Amino acid sequence: MLSPTEHLVTNALESYIYSRKDVSTFLDHLSTYGKIYIFGGVIRDLAYNAFHHDNVVVSDIDVIIDTEDFVPPYGEHTRNSFGGYKFQLPNDTLDVWRIKDTLAVKKSIVQNKIESIPKSTVFTANSIIIEWPTGNLFQDGFFDALSQRQITFQCKDYLELYPELQALRAVTYVQKLGFTLTKDVHDFVARTVRKQTESMFRNKLKDTAKRGRSSVIKSMFNDFA
Repeated sequence: MLSPTEHLVTNALESYIYSRKDVSTFLDHLSTYGKIYIFGGVIRDLAYNAFHHDNVVVSDIDVIIDTEDFVPPYGEHTRNSFGGYKFQLPNDTLDVWRIKDTLAVKKSIVQNKIESIPKSTVFTANSIIIEWPTGNLFQDGFFDALSQRQITFQCKDYLELYPELQALRAVTYVQKLGFTLTKDVHDFVARTVRKQTESMFRNKLKDTAKRGRSSVIKSMFNDFA
């Protein structure tokens, strides 16, 4: 049984998905091939808005499908930078992975099972996954991060693969959500920034960072260099 806090998050996600017809239709399509789970920034942002009575822009939707088959085709889609599939719907973008294609499972950081996924996120602020449409959830430190408004490490096992991207994400959460960085996260961001020029940093992110992060990167080199 879900707690009142968990219900707040699952209800926020349900309202958001059903308000977007193209997304709910797409998820219905996916669910015919296997159980589907929503994770990542969309839950973090919706939960933040619900908890703190705010209205930050909600991130794109990330989905895991529990299937051994290829992700079924649906409209316009491409492979993303991390082994999943990016689907462009009329009004939304979704990234979809099979469990075995997630980076943490491919590198044997966690087991190939859905309840392990929250343990594989770099930061506890993303350590939650919700089954759709049942609302069953798995989390590991997510609600602590949300209530404390703090960016804390969860899994450091692949920090060295994408240090610039993870540093950028941490500072983005600070600016977007008003969270603070724990000392080890702050030190990691500072080390990552100080070992290179801003142009080098930007060049390493060109294939992985989303657009609109230029001002965040600029602030990183002002605050951490």
